Amino acid sequence: MTRRSLLFRFLALTLPLLLLLGFLHYWDLDGERERWRLQLATDVEQSAASLANGFHEAAADALALAADVEFRDRLPSGDFAGMASRMEALARFKSHYRQLRYLDETGMERLRVDTTPTGNVVRIPAHELQDKSGRDYFAEARHLPEGAVRLSRLDLNIEHGQIETPHNPMLRFSSPVFDATGVRRGMIVINLGAGPLLDRLHARTHGQVRRLALINAKGSWLAGADAELRWGDVLGNGNGFASERPQAWRRLVQEVHEAPTQWQSDGYLYARATLYPVDILRSRMAHDETRIESADPWWIVIGEADLRAVDAAPRARLQTGLTIAGSALVLWFFILRGWRRLNLAARESGRRIRQLASVVEQTSDIVFITDPEGRIEYVNPAFTHTTGYAAEDVAGKTPAILKSGQHPPAFFSALWDDIKQGRQFRDLFINRRRDGTLFYEEKTILPLVGDNGRISSFVSTGKDITDSKVTKLAFHDQLTGLVNRPLFMDRLQHEMAHAARGGECMAVLYMDLDGFKAVNDSMGHRAGDEILREFARRIGALMRKSDTLARLGGDEFAMLLRDIDTVADAEQAAAKIIAAMQSGWIAGDSPARLGISIGIALYPGDNVDIDGEALIACADAAMYDAKRGGRNRYVVYTPTTDAMAD
Repeated sequence: MTRRSLLFRFLALTLPLLLLLGFLHYWDLDGERERWRLQLATDVEQSAASLANGFHEAAADALALAADVEFRDRLPSGDFAGMASRMEALARFKSHYRQLRYLDETGMERLRVDTTPTGNVVRIPAHELQDKSGRDYFAEARHLPEGAVRLSRLDLNIEHGQIETPHNPMLRFSSPVFDATGVRRGMIVINLGAGPLLDRLHARTHGQVRRLALINAKGSWLAGADAELRWGDVLGNGNGFASERPQAWRRLVQEVHEAPTQWQSDGYLYARATLYPVDILRSRMAHDETRIESADPWWIVIGEADLRAVDAAPRARLQTGLTIAGSALVLWFFILRGWRRLNLAARESGRRIRQLASVVEQTSDIVFITDPEGRIEYVNPAFTHTTGYAAEDVAGKTPAILKSGQHPPAFFSALWDDIKQGRQFRDLFINRRRDGTLFYEEKTILPLVGDNGRISSFVSTGKDITDSKVTKLAFHDQLTGLVNRPLFMDRLQHEMAHAARGGECMAVLYMDLDGFKAVNDSMGHRAGDEILREFARRIGALMRKSDTLARLGGDEFAMLLRDIDTVADAEQAAAKIIAAMQSGWIAGDSPARLGISIGIALYPGDNVDIDGEALIACADAAMYDAKRGGRNRYVVYTPTTDAMAD
C-alpha cells in the first residue's frame, strides 16, 4: 500500500467524520440556545405578570381620597384632621405606601403622612412640609379633570431638592381635589415604594449568566443591571441600556408595541415583553370611564443570557467528540499501515478495543445494548448503579421495564421510527428505577449496522441529570429546595400503589402555618421567605430518609410517611412537628409567633380505591378541622370530617 493510497483512505474517513461532527455540533448548539430562549421567555412572562399585579391599588386609593366628601367640605376651612386620620390608617394597612400627601393648588404640601423604613407611620409637622410646585408629577397632573389619576415616572425619591440615598425607587399617583363648589383645590399624591416590585426581578436573576431587567422609554435600567448602571436618566450620568447595548436598544424601540419576542444581539440572547402602565391600571379599575394618564408610556421587561455561557456546554461536548473522533482516526490510520505492519496494527487495535471496552465499563454514563428487536443483551455497571437492575435481571427483557408512564405512546412511536430507519434518536427520558423513584436521563440511541447493511443492534448511552440545576428547577421549589407538587403527587401515587399491593400502611400530613400571613404582611415577603426556608430546614431534620416533604404552595406543605404500623406513628410525627414550631422564630430582625395546623389521612383507609388527589383532599379537610378547633394541633381524618367541613 503506497503512501498516496494510505493518505487517500485516511482522508476518505476523516473528512466525512469532521463534517458529521460539525453538523452535530451545529444541531447541539441550536438546541441549547433554543432551550435558553424558552427559559428566558418564561422568566420574562412571569416577571411581567408579577410587576403588573403590584401597583393598581394605589391608583384606586388616590381616587378614593380625592373624592372624600367630608374632606372636600372642610377644604375651605383648612381642617385636615379627618383626612390625616384616614391617611394614617391607610399607611398602617399598606406599608408600601411611603408617602400620602395633600398638595394645594400652588404645589405646597399641606398634609403629609410618611411610612418609615421600619414601618412606623408619621405625620410630618407643618414646618417640615415642602414646596413641590417644581416637581414634574405636580405640574403634569394640574390639568387633570375631576375623577382622573396620573402616574409619575418610575424614578428616585427626592427630598428637599436632593435625590434620597440610599436610592429609593418611587411611583407617584396623583388625583385632583375639588371642593364642594367645584373649585380646584390641589391634589392627592400617593408615593408607592417601588423597591419591592423591582426586587421581584432581582430574585429571578441567576448571577451574570441569565439576568432580568426593567428598562424605561428613555433606555435607562430601572432594575436588573449592576447598581452603578441604573437610573442613568435620573442621575444624569449617561449610563443606560441604550448606551451600553445600542444595537439591541434600536430593535427594542422598533418592536416595543409588538408581541413578546426573542432574538440574539451584542453577544447576548434576549427575550422581551412590554408593560403599558395605563393599560394595566385600566384593566383593573372598577370604572372603565376613569381617565388615566402616565408619564412613562411603557416599560420593557427584558431577559438576557451571555452567549458565552449558553454555548459552553455544546463546545465542551464538541471537544469530547473531537477527542473520541481523533482516537478513532488514529486507530484507523494504524490499521491501514499495510501488510508489513499487520501484526503490529492488530496488536494496537486489540489494545485500543480493550481500552474502549474499559471506558464503557468505567464510564458514569448509562450504556446498554439490545438486539434488533429491542431485547437487552448488555448493560454496563453505571446502568445497574442508576436503575437498581442487575445485568441478570434485565437480560432478554426490553427497556420498557424502565417506563415511568410520563411519556405518551407517540413519543416511543417516534423513537422506533427513527432508529429502525438507521437514524439516531436523542431526547430527555423520564424513567423509573427498580425502587419506584423517577430519574431523568439525557439519552442517545444509535443503531449499529452490520456488514450485510442491516441493523444488528442498538446502543443506548445516557447521562443521569436528576440532580442537575435544570431538573431541580422543574421539580423542586426554588425557595425551600423541597420537592414541588407535581413530583410529590407522582411519589404519592406510586407509594399508594405499593401499599395497596403489599398490604402496608402509609399516611399523608397536610400542614398550614398558623400566623404566617400576619408575619408576611407586616414584615414583608423577604421575612416570610426566611420563615419558609427555616420551616423546611426544621421539619427536614425530623424526617426519615424514606419520607418526602413538599411545598405545595404559599405556606402549605405536605409530608408522605411510608411503612407506618398504626395511626399512632403518624400522630407521633405530627406531635414532633408541632413541638419543633415552639422554638423561637426570627423574621428579619424581629421575633415572630407561629404555629401549625396538621391534617392526617391514612391509606388504605375505608376506601382503597381513592387516588392521590382524593387522599390529599382528605388530609386538607382534616387540617381545616384542626384550624377550627383552635390551631397548633393535628386532626386525623375520618368520614365525619367532610360532614363537619360541609
